Order: sequence, then C-alpha cells, then structure tokens
Amino acid sequence: MKRALEPTAVIWDLDGTLVDSERLHFETWREVMHGCGIDYSEAVFLADFGKTTPAVLREYLGPSLPASELERLTLLKATLFRDRAPAELKLMPGAGEWLEAIADEGLLQAVASSAPMQSIAAVVRDLDLGRYFAALLSGVAIPRSKPDPALFLNAAGAMGQAASCCLVMEDSNYGIEAARRAGMPSVAVGERAAEAAATLADTHGAIPCLPVPDMIRTSWTTTRAHLAVELAGPA
Repeated sequence: MKRALEPTAVIWDLDGTLVDSERLHFETWREVMHGCGIDYSEAVFLADFGKTTPAVLREYLGPSLPASELERLTLLKATLFRDRAPAELKLMPGAGEWLEAIADEGLLQAVASSAPMQSIAAVVRDLDLGRYFAALLSGVAIPRSKPDPALFLNAAGAMGQAASCCLVMEDSNYGIEAARRAGMPSVAVGERAAEAAATLADTHGAIPCLPVPDMIRTSWTTTRAHLAVELAGPA
C-alpha cells in the first residue's frame, strides 16, 4: 500500500533558498577576506556556501586563530551584511507563494540557517516574514556545520516534530546532504542543488530529494504531490 507524504513541518534554509542574498554574501565575504590578505574568488565562495562563518574563517585562517579574532571577524561579516541587507535583500522568486501555501495547509515552518542569529532575525524582520515561522535557528554555535545534521534535527525538536515528518528546503550541496543525514526528505531548489539531488538519488534513494528549477515554475502543491509518490515507493 502506498503511503502519502504528510509532512507536519517545513524547514527552510535562508540564504539562496528563501532569500536572494548570494551576491550580498559574496561581496561582504570578499571584503572581510581582503582585510585578512586573502584573495577570495566567487568560485571559492560558492564552494563554501552553506558553511557557518566561523567554519569558513577557520578553514582559511587556520585552526589556531585566536578566539577573540574569530569572534571579531564573525561579527564584522555579520555587521557588513546587516548594514546592507534592508536595502538589497528580497525573497527568492515564488518563495512568498510557497510560504503562504504551506501556511494555508496548517504546517509548521522554521528557518534553519548557517548565518548568525542576528542576521536571521534581521532578515525575517525586514522582509516581514515572522508570522510564518514557529522557530528560527542558527548553526553558528553548533560545533559542526552542514552537512552535519544537527541544525535540522534541532529545528525539528524546536517545533516538537519528528525528523521524518519534516521537509527541508535547500539550495546547497551541504544542506541537502545534511537533510539526508537527518533522515528528512528535501526539496533541492535551483541548478546547483539539482546536482546534489541527482547524486543523492543515485546513492541514497530511500530518502527522497526532489529537484525544482525554481519556485515560480513549480508550485508547492505540485512538489508535495511528487514527493508523496517518491515516499510511497513501488506499488
């Protein structure tokens, strides 16, 4: 007998999934790295996308970076981003319609992002999204960033939901892998995430990951129906 997909909650990644912030993140990262004498290209930035700020800083400045300097640079990155965010950030195309459709079905929603909590809260406030979310979670203080599943598992716990009943919305390879490790089905938004979704399907087909090109051409209703088929498995 086929089992329908009946998620009780949806966990959103923030940057690049819910909010169009990739360019702003790159430019503020480049400014921070330039101050540290590091040439930080866009290709390198994209490879790091989805990691927490402290994780990226330790990778490029070394594990022996003093805690005080790590804290200073983390705060600098967040401040540069927040200073520009109100004027430059907007929702990803179609994201508003997805938020409304999910809320109309009575599902809980949360944000689980590698960004600092101050930045998450500021974006949610500036874009007037607070009414949609039961919880906001940051991965900065978690010892291991995505693809470790801890952030998504914490989000499920914050909403009082079982991990298997949560659906993850992601645009990064690290995030999609984190969802798999958490035992959560996922939606891979955009071209970059589609590659990770294809790999996931080849190697870990038991946990569905559905690629969607964007949230304009594909609706929440259609996506949910397709995932129900994936979860149901063979007849």
